[in-house]
Amino acid sequence: MPLAQILWDAVVYEDTIKGPETDEGWQKVRAAAVSLAETADALLIPDRPVAPPGKTPGEGELSPQEIQALIAKNHDAWIGFAHGLHEVSAQAVHAVDTKSVDELSEVAGTLDSVCEGCHQVFWYPNQR
Repeated sequence: MPLAQILWDAVVYEDTIKGPETDEGWQKVRAAAVSLAETADALLIPDRPVAPPGKTPGEGELSPQEIQALIAKNHDAWIGFAHGLHEVSAQAVHAVDTKSVDELSEVAGTLDSVCEGCHQVFWYPNQR
């Protein structure tokens, strides 16, 4: 979540759409996008825990054990979401490398959809 938040916060809508204002700002967003792609790859490691031991679920969330069971049951969907996260992260890297604020804004919206879609299936499937 913290890495995704960096991408979401990178674009600001005031009178016009604005992105990072410095090279350092763009590099921070790029580092987050690269790390997010690496995180997506880590999600593909078999039997990787979804939470550290003793983690208490947030309100409306399933327990880590219930999430693990859903991942095992719907492994193909899990892989699909991980690949989607990797793809959108690569798009974010491209947006940063070209310093395209419009593309970064679009990618941030896609990232939100990918994250929310996965969480609705695995983390809080009982919420509407």
